[in-house]
Amino acid sequence: MRNNKTNAEKFIDFIKKNKTTILTVLGFTLGIIILVVFVYTRIQIMNANSSDKLTMATQYIAQSQTEQGINMLDDVINNYPNTPSAYRAMLMKANYLYAQKEYEQAKELAQNIILKAKPDTVKPLAYPLLIAISDNLQNTEEAIETSKTFIEKYKGHFLVPSVMENLARLYETANNVEESKKVYEQIVNSFHDTVYAQRAQSKLD
Repeated sequence: MRNNKTNAEKFIDFIKKNKTTILTVLGFTLGIIILVVFVYTRIQIMNANSSDKLTMATQYIAQSQTEQGINMLDDVINNYPNTPSAYRAMLMKANYLYAQKEYEQAKELAQNIILKAKPDTVKPLAYPLLIAISDNLQNTEEAIETSKTFIEKYKGHFLVPSVMENLARLYETANNVEESKKVYEQIVNSFHDTVYAQRAQSKLD
């Protein structure tokens, strides 16, 4: 019993002697916890707000209120940078600019998505757009290289068959029959029993 009391007394003496240090450490730790909670809450609120605005932009565009929709996309891009919604807004705007034949502006957005987008699942969605832009700008070699990069980087992605089919067409455009044939053969072997394989086989026959 005496040992317990002595130990308790020693602990109390330690607290008294190091009160300033202990309070400083506790205050610092509490400050860090508050900061983390604040930042996390702020991020959650930003993500929720940006997501709501992105939904509104989609609704505007679907209702042919294009100007309002694009303005809302710009709002998400400019006021909620580096959020998943901002990159999805960029992708939507890039597709709109592509449809308007504003290829250079669309290209800049697509490249930005590929370099920086979060989450990573958004990045591959920008590749087909970037390929189409290069194709429309008559830059076949650039379109080919972008296609090859996508296929190598995202082997299991659902867009790979369509990108490969388009790559074969690009090789044809570049008068590279042998490479075009190789890609069609890869499609037949890799995606058999699909419409892509059927179309590829018809090109080989």
